[in-house]
Amino acid sequence: MSGGIRQNDLFSALPKRPTPNKAQLQAGIQNAVKKVADSKKYQPSIVLPQYSILRQKIILIENLVKQGRLTAKPNYHVIRDKDTLWEVVKNIKQVGMLPWDSEFDNLNYELAKLIGISLTDKATDQHYYIPFIHCDSQRNILPNQITYEEFAEVAGELFTDPKIKKITHQYNACDNQVLEYNTGLRVRGQYWDTLLFMNAIDENHKDNSLKKLYVEFVLQEDGKDETFDSLFEGISFAFVPIDIAYIYACYDAERTDAVFEWQRKYLSAPEYKNMLKHYIEVEAPQIEVVSSMQQRGVNINTDTARSLHDEYTELLISLQKEMDDFFGNRYGLHNINYGSPQQMASIIYDKLGCAPFTKGKDKVPDRGTGEEIIEKLVEKYPQFDILKKLLLYRGTAKLLNTYIDSIPAQLSPKDGKLRGRFHSHGARTGRYSSSEPNLSRKAYRAA
Repeated sequence: MSGGIRQNDLFSALPKRPTPNKAQLQAGIQNAVKKVADSKKYQPSIVLPQYSILRQKIILIENLVKQGRLTAKPNYHVIRDKDTLWEVVKNIKQVGMLPWDSEFDNLNYELAKLIGISLTDKATDQHYYIPFIHCDSQRNILPNQITYEEFAEVAGELFTDPKIKKITHQYNACDNQVLEYNTGLRVRGQYWDTLLFMNAIDENHKDNSLKKLYVEFVLQEDGKDETFDSLFEGISFAFVPIDIAYIYACYDAERTDAVFEWQRKYLSAPEYKNMLKHYIEVEAPQIEVVSSMQQRGVNINTDTARSLHDEYTELLISLQKEMDDFFGNRYGLHNINYGSPQQMASIIYDKLGCAPFTKGKDKVPDRGTGEEIIEKLVEKYPQFDILKKLLLYRGTAKLLNTYIDSIPAQLSPKDGKLRGRFHSHGARTGRYSSSEPNLSRKAYRAA
């Protein structure tokens, strides 16, 4: 598709966000350090005996290293000072291609702290981990780590230069947003996302996690790729000792690069040239635009939300009273849970006497209480107006719980905006989908 829209043209059409100056970056760094010292977020999940639990997990991970199961490869390195970082950055600039991954402590990128970043130098096949805020069990920041400000100063151009091609796995999930919120660096030049590309190659592939793709396509099941994610559950990665954390982090950067190389080789075959062309010219340029959409967020009219809450809560109470009176007066039933499939099946099929529909070759009676079945029963038994009220009750409850009350609770504490996630391969039809929350018009129509 010669003459197609290029990545830079799409992205430059968006309004520029101001880049923090040095003083703002320094203030952000000091604030991050203070939060590490003060915030409960850096405490283990259970208090007091907690530290022993934390220590037990660390000892377990250390033992795995001693047993050789979690092994530091010769090409895995930790960068603890600016001079070393300068050299690595200089080498990567010459390559013009950067596989990278990050470690952070919260899936909400507005609250997340960037714990460290891993980079790959493709020219030498070396993988580097840059720790930022690893701490001890008392939440004291460990010495000899790169600050956010130092990282922005030295490696900023790597991430903001669109000519340096970035390679990631699940780019729009969090990594880029967390990087920008913590360092002020907006990633430009997103070239290849291994998750997005796998969706383009095979939309029916069941597990597109980085580790699964690495085992299936790079190792081709001839080797064993042990993963240790479960060891870090319940504790922040910031608590993991750096001499262990870098092994795990570098491994992710290495796997990202390996999956990228497999995908690139796979698509180099002549029969896949159109797919590769489509990805480079259509899919890849959208990545930064979608990321920018997510970060920009949308405004919500909270006054309207409060008004709708009052209106639909009143309707819900009215509908429940009507149903309570109907079932109480006619059948002596009280304290009904209208969301319980068991209770509603007994009421609909035993008390009202509705005949269940049949399903399957054996014509098994289906005493279901889902929306589609109730709609069929409304058509079949128009005399039971109470079934219509049940449907209206459920729809009203869903609007309240899923949208009217839930969405205002998800607004950003920083600027009051709602930020969802957008997925270019979220639907088989090829349309975009969204989640956390679902912002699609279809979802609201269904409700």
